[in-house]
Parts: sequence; C-alpha cells; structure tokens
Amino acid sequence: MTQPIRKVPLTHGAQWLIRAFNLGTRNPRAIFGAGLLVMAVLYLVMYLFTMPLRIGESEPDMERIVSVIGIAALAAVLVLPVLLGGLMHVIREAESGRPVRARDLFAPLRQHKAVQLALLGVIQIALALICGTLLLWATGPDFWAHYQDMARGAIGGQVNVPAAHSPTLVIVVQLVYYYFSTAVVLVSIPLIMFSGLDISAAVRRSSARRYGTWARTCSRRCCSCSG
Repeated sequence: MTQPIRKVPLTHGAQWLIRAFNLGTRNPRAIFGAGLLVMAVLYLVMYLFTMPLRIGESEPDMERIVSVIGIAALAAVLVLPVLLGGLMHVIREAESGRPVRARDLFAPLRQHKAVQLALLGVIQIALALICGTLLLWATGPDFWAHYQDMARGAIGGQVNVPAAHSPTLVIVVQLVYYYFSTAVVLVSIPLIMFSGLDISAAVRRSSARRYGTWARTCSRRCCSCSG
C-alpha cells in the first residue's frame, strides 16, 4: 500500500527556508551554544586521537599519518551520532518552548541512549568497509598506491589523478553509500531519541522509508521517460 502524496504550493519551500533561518529565535543561547559544543567535542576527539603524531620526536611517515588520522576519523564517526541526537534534543525542547540549556547536548548520556546512537556510527563504518571493498575491486589493485603518490605530489604542487578501471561503478557505489548511510543515520537518530525505538527497529524503519522513497522516485522517472 503506497502512502498518499500530499501536494504543497511552490511557496512551501520558501516557508521551510524561513523556518530554518528563524531556528533558534526562541532560545538562541541554547541552540547555538549546543552547536558550538558539537564542534568543540569533535575538535577535542580529533586532537586527542592525533596526539601521537605530535608526541614523536621523528617526522612521521605517510603510512603512520594515514593510520592515525583514520583512527581519529573512526572515533569521530562513533561520537557524531550521539552529538547529533543531543543537538536534536536541544532544538526540539527550544522550539517547544520548554527550558533547555546548551549542556543538554549531552542528554543522550543521561537518557542512556548514547550507546544505541554510537552503534549507528558502527553501521556507517560497516557500510564504508563494504563499499571500500567494492571500490578496491572497481579501481584496481594499484589504485591505492597511486592515490598515495598523488597525495605526496599534492604537497609539492604536482597532482596526477589516478584512473580507475570502472569509473562508472565507482560513482554509483559512492552515491549509494553516501545516500543510504547518511539517510539511515539522520532518520534513525530522532527515532531512537524521541520514538523510543531500539537501534534495530529504527534502522529497519528508516531503511524502509528511504528505500521506498528511492523506489518511488525511480518509478516516476521511468514512467515519465516512457511516456
């Protein structure tokens, strides 16, 4: 059973933009303070996890730099859903007229939902590994070595972009990964925070919604092209 499509006027998009610009007018200190806290926590995580690059006496090589930055990025991926859940909580409370402060960004910790939100980061990491494997197969065995050479050359001002064996497949894999991983996370966070769902139910529901939207979009485009 397909959901009914509700038509809205063209000016509805402008109304959404106005609401977005007016976000925070009821409690700007809480909302923008929480946003600053998000950036501060992410910066602190990256600073702590990249500290080994600054502690060593010798100059780190490229492989060590890539590995340390990769670990720091993984830590940020795990922390980001928790911060986004807290930020959504602050925005919701402020827009509802309830008292809220910037430090309520850490509400997922008090509500014992931080672990479930962090597991969304694990799902993103798993999707990245799957898509990374497909990309390695599509780009060829020597692509990563050439990519590292490109990164070293970019420092000196010389950029030689390596060519992939299947560039179309690379683009498709990247689009599917970024679309579904981002959509699943952004839809699952409010489902966990506000609907009381666990991570499995939230991911199933968000995946079904995004797949249904994607399928309906594709079917409409196919019908328009055939017509």
